[in-house]
Amino acid sequence: MTLIAVDGDSAFLLDDEVAAPIIQQTADTTSGSRARILVGFLACSLATVAVCMRGGMPWSVQMASFNGEPDTIQKQEVSHPTRCNDLTPNGEACCQDKMPGGVVWHDSDGHFYHCEWYSAKNRCQRHGTRLENLGETASTACCACGGGELGGAPVILETEDSVAVILETEDSVAVYLAGIKNMEAETKEDKRVWLREKMDGVRSIKTIKALHMYYRIASKEELMGGPYEDVAEGERARLTVEWGLHKYDGDDWHEYMNEEIASRKPPEGAQAGVGTTASLVKQVFPPDERFVILILAWLPVGKYPWVGTGGVGAAHTHGQATCNFKFLNVVEGAGNTFYDLNDGASTVTDMYQDGLPHKGGCNDHDYRPVLLKPGAGREFIPSEDLVGPTSGYIQDDLGAHSIDNMNSSHIAFSIHVYYPPYARAWAFHAGADKESQSCDPRYGETPHGKHNCEQTIKEECGTTSMKKYLELAADFKEQHGDDHPVSWYHDMCARDHDCLEDKGLEAIDVIDDTLEA
Repeated sequence: MTLIAVDGDSAFLLDDEVAAPIIQQTADTTSGSRARILVGFLACSLATVAVCMRGGMPWSVQMASFNGEPDTIQKQEVSHPTRCNDLTPNGEACCQDKMPGGVVWHDSDGHFYHCEWYSAKNRCQRHGTRLENLGETASTACCACGGGELGGAPVILETEDSVAVILETEDSVAVYLAGIKNMEAETKEDKRVWLREKMDGVRSIKTIKALHMYYRIASKEELMGGPYEDVAEGERARLTVEWGLHKYDGDDWHEYMNEEIASRKPPEGAQAGVGTTASLVKQVFPPDERFVILILAWLPVGKYPWVGTGGVGAAHTHGQATCNFKFLNVVEGAGNTFYDLNDGASTVTDMYQDGLPHKGGCNDHDYRPVLLKPGAGREFIPSEDLVGPTSGYIQDDLGAHSIDNMNSSHIAFSIHVYYPPYARAWAFHAGADKESQSCDPRYGETPHGKHNCEQTIKEECGTTSMKKYLELAADFKEQHGDDHPVSWYHDMCARDHDCLEDKGLEAIDVIDDTLEA
């Protein structure tokens, strides 16, 4: 059943899925209070059979009580509206491809033949009314073929005391921030001020896909990802990242990384990552040369020996890139350790344009950092202090860090935003081979995990799991530019059908050379 919301002289269609959060009582709203719900930009008005855009004007639904039936919402059986405009790369239209049962629709010939495939050439005309799957054909499931459903608007809850925007989908973010691309701004800092004001009104970002879209928009405006004029601009990029990461409070990260995924036996051969194996890292796609979101798992001590030992992580730098991170669960004994680097630095840098010396670079053959106090570090911050509306922040001029889990039972999970992604970095742990350096475990305790040392494990930077990601990002940019990201997946999956996962195309296991020998 579809809901119709009435406002004055007009009637508006609401999907049950869209309406659900509207009539749900919020934590800070007492029963019986009146609330006003505004959904802007994507409101489609019903006028006879045609559906047309409201031109960005908000509509409202007045509710008498959260206990009873809202007095201005009528339940009626209505036919689905004719197709709204196709979804643009900026998400400015009101049609979404259907996801029956919560999964991406594809026709009966297989998962490769989904709505984006149908959007090319004349495939809708040739195949759109046959090959039914999940009760839908392309003509009913796909916007490109005249089907689809309404959706994509941000949910905006306004009570007597506050206004709160909830961003749950990529489209809702694109709609909410659509104004940034048309700003008459003299500098990009003017756009950053505008973005700050918009994000101040956001209560919650519910999905990693929505968070990814926020960073995609910010990076297109060159508000993050470098290169920077100086350290001060880098700090402003940090704020931009935190406005999104601190609002993420969803639980969809389980779809990317969980105990089952983290405890799988890794594939044979070298593993990617800084002190982790490939099975413990998920990269969120599509790839972007200015940022990457990683979901990581940190093993408890000794519980999954076929994957890794757990314990202290490898101390490492970030190739002069910046990282914000926070834990997704609280685990006793898990946290982040910061380390200082020596005073050495180099003016050879791709990140800053100020001509000053900076730490952590990989392009100067005469530069090699030294880790100070590797046995204890500068500061340990427990996971309980790095959850929710906060994050840790590390950049090479500030030192190195490691993520540690000294718990013996529970996996710690974390989300990291690197801007930009970096292909190489320094690592300071002892290697597994006999010729590698050796050093004492942390605090001289029974060794669990990595033994971090003053000297780097190699005389040059090692390769990270993001090297392949950056190659894919370059391919995406060259081949597709500002096209919808699904197009890039189609080309990649045509070459490698294993890239598709049960939950769609949001994350791909990391595969690359190892950072450590």
